[in-house]
Amino acid sequence: MLDLKGRKKVAPFLEPIAAGLGKIGFTPTGVTVIGLLLSVAGAVL
Repeated sequence: MLDLKGRKKVAPFLEPIAAGLGKIGFTPTGVTVIGLLLSVAGAVL
């Protein structure tokens, strides 16, 4: 987790991305699953 100082610096970059993903139907769980699958694929390769 990011502390408050780190969150203030990162939020302006990540919030628009999160909003865009939300508009096209991605859920936080969906993003987590995609990240998991990419990590597993990277480990296998």
